[in-house]
Amino acid sequence: MAAKPLSTTRRALLGAAASLPVLAFPTSARPARNRGTPPAADQAEWNARLTRYRHLAARAEAAAETGWFRAANDRYAAECANPATDRTAAFARLDRAEDLYWRRCTAPMQEAAVALVLTRAPDLEAVRLKLTAFRAHHLHELESNPRDCFDVIEEDISSMCWPTALARRKDRTKLTLQRMRLPMI
Repeated sequence: MAAKPLSTTRRALLGAAASLPVLAFPTSARPARNRGTPPAADQAEWNARLTRYRHLAARAEAAAETGWFRAANDRYAAECANPATDRTAAFARLDRAEDLYWRRCTAPMQEAAVALVLTRAPDLEAVRLKLTAFRAHHLHELESNPRDCFDVIEEDISSMCWPTALARRKDRTKLTLQRMRLPMI
C-alpha cells in the first residue's frame, strides 16, 4: 500500500517549527522590536522645531548675505584695501563681528538642528529634511549630536514601517500555522 502524500511542505514545517519557540515566550521576553508599536511621531513638536530651525537659518542667511555681518566683512575688505588703515584694529572689529555672528546665528541654529534631528520624523519628507540637516551642519562629524545619525534615521524609518511589518509577520505566521492545522498562539 502506498503512503499518503504529505499535506505540508518541508519549508512550511520548518518555518512553523522555528517560529513556535519565539511565540511561546510572553511579550515582555521577546526582543525589543517586537514589543508593540513604537511611540508615534508628534506632528506638533516636529512642526515647532522645524519652524524654529527654518527661522534661525533664515536669520543667519540674512545676516551673512545682506545684513550686519556682511557689512562688517565689506568694511574689513575696504579697510584692508587702504594701506593707511590699521589692519590690527580692522581685524579686531571683524573678529568681534564673527564672534557675535556665532553667538547670535550659528550656535542657536546648530542647537535647533540637533533638536530637529532628534525629534521623531512623522513622514518621509521629514526624514529627507533630517538628512539635509545632517549634511548641512555636519552633525555626523561633530560631537554636538548626542546620537549616531544612522540610528536616528533607522528608528524613524522603522517606526513608519512598524505596523505594516508587524502585520506582515503575523499574517505569515498565521498562514503557516493554518497550513499545518495548528492553533494560533
